[in-house]
Amino acid sequence: KRTLGGMKYQPSDLLYIDFESLCEICSQQEVRTQVLAAIQRAKIMFLDDVNPEHDPERAKLVLQVIEGRYAAGQMGTFITTNLTTEALSKISHTHEEALRSRCAEMFYEIDFADSIDWRVKIRRRRISSLQKELLAKAQQVLATLLSNHPVSRE
Repeated sequence: KRTLGGMKYQPSDLLYIDFESLCEICSQQEVRTQVLAAIQRAKIMFLDDVNPEHDPERAKLVLQVIEGRYAAGQMGTFITTNLTTEALSKISHTHEEALRSRCAEMFYEIDFADSIDWRVKIRRRRISSLQKELLAKAQQVLATLLSNHPVSRE
Protein backbone atom coordinates (compact mmCIF):
# COMPACT_ATOMS: atom_id res chain seq x y z
CA LYS A 1 0.00 0.00 0.00
CA ARG A 2 2.81 2.41 0.84
CA THR A 3 4.52 1.76 -2.49
CA LEU A 4 1.31 2.27 -4.44
CA GLY A 5 0.41 5.34 -2.34
CA GLY A 6 3.70 6.98 -3.24
CA MET A 7 3.28 6.50 -6.96
CA LYS A 8 2.73 9.60 -9.06
CA TYR A 9 -0.27 8.18 -10.96
CA GLN A 10 -2.95 6.28 -9.12
CA PRO A 11 -5.40 3.92 -10.78
CA SER A 12 -9.05 4.76 -10.62
CA ASP A 13 -11.09 3.32 -7.77
CA LEU A 14 -13.37 1.93 -10.45
CA LEU A 15 -11.99 0.50 -13.67
CA TYR A 16 -14.18 -0.64 -16.57
CA ILE A 17 -12.73 -2.17 -19.70
CA ASP A 18 -14.24 -4.30 -22.40
CA PHE A 19 -12.33 -7.43 -23.31
CA GLU A 20 -11.70 -6.44 -26.93
CA SER A 21 -10.07 -3.18 -25.84
CA LEU A 22 -8.00 -5.01 -23.24
CA CYS A 23 -6.74 -7.47 -25.86
CA GLU A 24 -5.91 -4.63 -28.22
CA ILE A 25 -4.05 -2.66 -25.54
CA CYS A 26 -2.17 -5.75 -24.33
CA SER A 27 -0.99 -6.82 -27.78
CA GLN A 28 2.39 -5.16 -27.08
CA GLN A 29 4.29 -6.94 -24.29
CA GLU A 30 5.79 -3.79 -22.70
CA VAL A 31 2.35 -2.17 -22.47
CA ARG A 32 0.75 -5.42 -21.29
CA THR A 33 2.81 -5.45 -18.09
CA GLN A 34 1.82 -1.87 -17.24
CA VAL A 35 -1.86 -2.50 -17.97
CA LEU A 36 -1.98 -5.67 -15.86
CA ALA A 37 -0.28 -3.81 -12.99
CA ALA A 38 -2.89 -1.02 -13.20
CA ILE A 39 -5.70 -3.59 -13.27
CA GLN A 40 -4.31 -5.14 -10.08
CA ARG A 41 -4.38 -1.78 -8.27
CA ALA A 42 -7.97 -0.81 -9.07
CA LYS A 43 -10.27 -1.37 -6.09
CA ILE A 44 -13.18 -2.41 -8.30
CA MET A 45 -12.71 -3.71 -11.81
CA PHE A 46 -15.23 -4.68 -14.49
CA LEU A 47 -14.02 -6.76 -17.42
CA ASP A 48 -16.90 -6.89 -19.86
CA ASP A 49 -17.83 -9.40 -22.54
CA VAL A 50 -14.95 -11.85 -22.18
CA ASN A 51 -14.62 -14.08 -25.21
CA PRO A 52 -11.18 -15.53 -26.05
CA GLU A 53 -12.43 -16.82 -29.43
CA HIS A 54 -10.29 -19.98 -29.17
CA ASP A 55 -7.13 -17.85 -29.14
CA PRO A 56 -4.65 -19.11 -26.51
CA GLU A 57 -3.14 -15.64 -25.96
CA ARG A 58 -6.53 -14.08 -25.28
CA ALA A 59 -7.45 -16.93 -22.92
CA LYS A 60 -4.14 -16.52 -21.06
CA LEU A 61 -4.92 -12.82 -20.65
CA VAL A 62 -8.16 -13.69 -18.83
CA LEU A 63 -6.23 -15.90 -16.42
CA GLN A 64 -3.54 -13.23 -15.93
CA VAL A 65 -6.18 -10.65 -14.99
CA ILE A 66 -7.89 -13.01 -12.53
CA GLU A 67 -4.61 -14.32 -11.12
CA GLY A 68 -3.17 -10.81 -10.73
CA ARG A 69 -6.26 -9.50 -8.92
CA TYR A 70 -6.30 -12.58 -6.69
CA ALA A 71 -2.61 -12.17 -5.80
CA ALA A 72 -3.15 -8.46 -5.08
CA GLY A 73 -6.09 -9.28 -2.80
CA GLN A 74 -8.50 -7.27 -4.96
CA MET A 75 -11.80 -9.08 -4.59
CA GLY A 76 -13.88 -6.36 -6.28
CA THR A 77 -13.61 -8.09 -9.63
CA PHE A 78 -16.57 -8.42 -11.99
CA ILE A 79 -16.28 -10.37 -15.22
CA THR A 80 -19.14 -10.71 -17.67
CA THR A 81 -19.22 -13.49 -20.23
CA ASN A 82 -21.63 -15.91 -21.81
CA LEU A 83 -19.04 -18.67 -21.49
CA THR A 84 -18.42 -21.26 -18.78
CA THR A 85 -14.99 -21.66 -17.19
CA GLU A 86 -14.56 -24.77 -19.34
CA ALA A 87 -15.23 -22.79 -22.50
CA LEU A 88 -12.89 -20.01 -21.35
CA SER A 89 -10.03 -22.37 -20.67
CA LYS A 90 -9.72 -24.64 -23.69
CA ILE A 91 -5.94 -24.06 -23.82
CA SER A 92 -4.81 -26.90 -21.59
CA HIS A 93 -5.93 -28.98 -18.65
CA THR A 94 -3.54 -27.05 -16.36
CA HIS A 95 -4.93 -23.71 -17.53
CA GLU A 96 -8.49 -24.96 -16.97
CA GLU A 97 -7.70 -26.10 -13.43
CA ALA A 98 -6.00 -22.81 -12.56
CA LEU A 99 -8.88 -20.78 -13.93
CA ARG A 100 -11.49 -22.96 -12.23
CA SER A 101 -9.62 -22.72 -8.90
CA ARG A 102 -9.32 -18.91 -8.99
CA CYS A 103 -12.89 -18.43 -10.16
CA ALA A 104 -14.15 -20.66 -7.34
CA GLU A 105 -12.23 -18.57 -4.80
CA MET A 106 -13.04 -15.12 -6.17
CA PHE A 107 -16.40 -15.18 -7.93
CA TYR A 108 -20.05 -15.86 -7.46
CA GLU A 109 -21.69 -17.11 -10.59
CA ILE A 110 -24.82 -15.21 -11.46
CA ASP A 111 -26.95 -16.80 -14.14
CA PHE A 112 -29.21 -14.37 -15.98
CA ALA A 113 -30.68 -17.02 -18.29
CA ASP A 114 -34.24 -16.52 -16.99
CA SER A 115 -33.91 -12.74 -16.87
CA ILE A 116 -35.08 -10.27 -19.46
CA ASP A 117 -32.08 -8.82 -21.25
CA TRP A 118 -32.07 -5.06 -20.57
CA ARG A 119 -31.35 -4.44 -24.26
CA VAL A 120 -34.52 -6.33 -25.22
CA LYS A 121 -36.52 -4.40 -22.62
CA ILE A 122 -35.25 -1.04 -23.92
CA ARG A 123 -35.89 -2.11 -27.51
CA ARG A 124 -39.49 -2.98 -26.60
CA ARG A 125 -39.92 0.44 -24.99
CA ARG A 126 -38.52 2.17 -28.09
CA ILE A 127 -40.78 0.20 -30.42
CA SER A 128 -43.82 0.91 -28.25
CA SER A 129 -42.96 4.61 -28.17
CA LEU A 130 -42.49 4.71 -31.95
CA GLN A 131 -45.77 2.87 -32.49
CA LYS A 132 -47.60 5.44 -30.35
CA GLU A 133 -45.94 8.28 -32.29
CA LEU A 134 -46.82 6.71 -35.64
CA LEU A 135 -50.42 6.12 -34.55
CA ALA A 136 -50.72 9.73 -33.40
CA LYS A 137 -49.27 10.97 -36.72
CA ALA A 138 -51.57 8.69 -38.72
CA GLN A 139 -54.59 9.96 -36.79
CA GLN A 140 -53.46 13.52 -37.39
CA VAL A 141 -53.07 12.91 -41.14
CA LEU A 142 -56.45 11.18 -41.29
CA ALA A 143 -58.11 14.06 -39.43
CA THR A 144 -56.53 16.55 -41.85
CA LEU A 145 -57.69 14.54 -44.86
CA LEU A 146 -61.20 14.24 -43.50
CA SER A 147 -61.42 17.95 -42.73
CA ASN A 148 -60.25 18.85 -46.25
CA HIS A 149 -62.41 16.25 -48.01
CA PRO A 150 -65.62 15.64 -46.09
CA VAL A 151 -67.04 12.20 -46.72
CA SER A 152 -70.72 12.01 -47.47
CA ARG A 153 -72.59 9.17 -45.88
CA GLU A 154 -75.22 8.87 -48.54
